[in-house]
Amino acid sequence: MFNRRALQIAVAGALATGTLLTGSAGSAFAAPPPPQSANVRVQGVIRTIDDDGSSRPSATKSFGFTTTLRSGDPVKVVTIPSACAGGEVRAELDIAMNYFQGTNTVTVGSGTNTRDAVRLFEGASSSTTDLDGVGPVPRTDISLLNSSFTRKISVGNLEEGGADGVSVEMTISRVP
Repeated sequence: MFNRRALQIAVAGALATGTLLTGSAGSAFAAPPPPQSANVRVQGVIRTIDDDGSSRPSATKSFGFTTTLRSGDPVKVVTIPSACAGGEVRAELDIAMNYFQGTNTVTVGSGTNTRDAVRLFEGASSSTTDLDGVGPVPRTDISLLNSSFTRKISVGNLEEGGADGVSVEMTISRVP
């Protein structure tokens, strides 16, 4: 016959020291530390259109890159220039990326025009700095590995009107 009181004392002692069934206290339940880095792949296309003339010239540029965000260097901004349409309409896409190690989350875009945006330029040449339209890169939070999101952004000539424009379609992926 077993001794109930001896069993109670043994269980109480094991609970107090954390050795009951698990070894040292909490070792069976400790979460692994979050990764020190995250890899992000962005692929897409930028299309520009010039409203001058009956042909309405356009230009298309594909882009793609993979970057690593590290806990010690968690922020990157990548600038992608477009091709020039009609010799006078061009765009720039600035993509801001942040890695939050504590939650193992990558944030791409902010949804504001402060750090990341699509900028439309229209002027007399392909090197014009005449900014005529700005649109934000929508914020995208990615926590799961191998997950992807597609974002579309369109910006028209807000300063002068007309049909000059830029459209961006990009897929943002969290990759191993």
